Amino acid sequence: MDIAVIIPELRKYGGAEKYLIECLRRWQDCHDITIYAIEISKKLLEEHGVIKAKLRKLTPYFEGEHGLLLNSVLLPKIWEKEIKKHDLYHTHLWPTHLLNLHPMVWVPQEPLRVINDLKFEQPLEVSNIQVSRKVHTYPKSTYDVISSKLYAANQSVISIFDKTGAPDRIVANSKYAAKYLSSVYNTEVVDVVYPGINMDDFFYQEPDENIIINVNQLWPHKRVNLLIEAMQFVENAHLYIVGEGPEKEVLIKQAQELGLSDRVFFMGNVTNEELAILYARALCAAFVPVREPFGIVALESLAAGKPLIAANEGGYTEVVNENNSFLIDPVPMKIAEKINYLVQNKNVAKEMGIAGFSTAGIYTWEKAAEQLISVIEDTYQKYQEKIVSPISEEKFMVGVDYFTWYGKGAGAAHWNDNPAYGAVNQKPLLGYYASDSGEIIKQHLTQLQNIGVDFLAANVHIDDEGLNIYQYGVTERILDIIETYNYKIKVCVQVCIFTTSFEKITKGIQEIVDNLINRKGYQTYRNKPMVWIFWTGLLDGEYETIASMKEQLEETTLLASSLRLYDKTNEEYKTFGLFDGWSLFSPLEVTYEEHREEVWNNLYHQYELGTKQIKIFTCSPGYDDTILEDPSREKNRLRYIDREDGLVFKKMLDFALDLQPSPDILKISTFNEFHENTNIEPTVQIGDKYMQILHESIQNFRKRS
Repeated sequence: MDIAVIIPELRKYGGAEKYLIECLRRWQDCHDITIYAIEISKKLLEEHGVIKAKLRKLTPYFEGEHGLLLNSVLLPKIWEKEIKKHDLYHTHLWPTHLLNLHPMVWVPQEPLRVINDLKFEQPLEVSNIQVSRKVHTYPKSTYDVISSKLYAANQSVISIFDKTGAPDRIVANSKYAAKYLSSVYNTEVVDVVYPGINMDDFFYQEPDENIIINVNQLWPHKRVNLLIEAMQFVENAHLYIVGEGPEKEVLIKQAQELGLSDRVFFMGNVTNEELAILYARALCAAFVPVREPFGIVALESLAAGKPLIAANEGGYTEVVNENNSFLIDPVPMKIAEKINYLVQNKNVAKEMGIAGFSTAGIYTWEKAAEQLISVIEDTYQKYQEKIVSPISEEKFMVGVDYFTWYGKGAGAAHWNDNPAYGAVNQKPLLGYYASDSGEIIKQHLTQLQNIGVDFLAANVHIDDEGLNIYQYGVTERILDIIETYNYKIKVCVQVCIFTTSFEKITKGIQEIVDNLINRKGYQTYRNKPMVWIFWTGLLDGEYETIASMKEQLEETTLLASSLRLYDKTNEEYKTFGLFDGWSLFSPLEVTYEEHREEVWNNLYHQYELGTKQIKIFTCSPGYDDTILEDPSREKNRLRYIDREDGLVFKKMLDFALDLQPSPDILKISTFNEFHENTNIEPTVQIGDKYMQILHESIQNFRKRS
């Protein structure tokens, strides 16, 4: 299975990250894994054996006073566009459940507690001007500071938006967390997969030092301050605090004020080996967070053979017991009481620690990874059974070449703006429209869908300036409209390359691959995104560039729309097996009328030369570029081919209908290329005659199919 794993950050070995990394380590040999995150520590993954996953960066957090709101409602939608198509989306932490990607299995670890059970626990920041709230959202390592004026409004908006997420399955890390999640999202959460522990990561040493170890990130709800206060009532013992966080300076100051600087030590972040040594030296572990959804610290303590003193609340209370832990009210005196008891009764500490081994051994990462992947595989299987099977993509398809370069109004871009390449002598019925007009796009889509066209091949140029951003933006807008209004017709990209710059070509294609081809409204063929290359011959023999394109577009069905004929003798040295199928952009220009059908037939039966043997035939209504003053066009012997009042177009379509074997794809060149008068779009001069001719022919093709 091709699994996308999405987590906001993967740069530290915290509880949530540990859960994911340990699972990935065990899945990577059985599944293709791609990890998406704002920050990814490759070193961290490699240290823990995750070496086969692909890594992809996501847009980073918004910062500033409005950061939390933007990260809650806007950022997930940006990520949605950056994530490619995969079989299943395995999301971790908040707000990845807001991605509209399916099937999705979400492991939240916890809901957004800042708008739920911790909504009134944010530290205040006071200035002469205003009172602000310091808000934390895991896994960020800093606060968002929000003025009190905006805080309530932010909470209200985020709370509403938070409920719009619709993962196919939610997996909790404890029964406590499952109940919590069910109440927040008003849906029953039945899947519980407890975290695990690697027993071999720890070693046992009898308690001969009075060290109390506390491991967590330093946020207010971890209540490390209670442990420091408890040390006032403990003699002959030291508290080692492992972890970092924005409350560190506050806690250091607290220890100083209480005269405990010589008995409370802040260890910062440590390596796994250093952590194991600290656990081994410790008498016990202490952990008193506010309603922790699970808390892997509990299992680490037991695996190291150390008794646990912990708050009697949260998910870890489901896996520890009275033989290995003291579960107490989170009050400094009660914490101190249990520490003093263990200091004075090291034999009890030893017995409790040894009892913890058997409990910890039940919760292995192997077991957790196996249970979670079973949920993932089951979700994928049920999703496949639930969705309506799409019509086979081996069916006959009709597409049109669609040009995205027009500006608004006569004299604007490509409407008689330049006599060499922008002159026109027909006027569309819709007027001299702008390609980026949503209303125009909707009318075009509706017209084409109504006559049975399956897809638009939107032309997007790459030249010496790079990717044409306007044409790219228009294509993106077409996708938005198709997806918003649920059009059946789709769009794909026809990349028109007019440069030999390796950098410009690869960068432009990568932009298209990253952001367009895996969208819902994008046309696929043979279960892969369909991409056309307008092949002029400019890149013939450019092995390095073609090899790069081949790699970038390996997950697509790649088709040539060529200005030149296929070279049966030397093609492998010109395009090096780049294309899955080959077609001519303008078959009317290859020969004179008396030889057309013979030449077309010969050209068509070269379909087997494409690596996937996709059979494509292109039809045009006529050709006339004589209005253009570009000197290079004078070399063309066939600058004018009369439409013959629709007869040429009809003859081509009838010829295509009679081809044996039948075409897989019929492509119309073009819908709206007005400079060469190959357009079938309705015009003031001709009306919708060519749309009607195409409609009738498509019906005949469908009947035959």
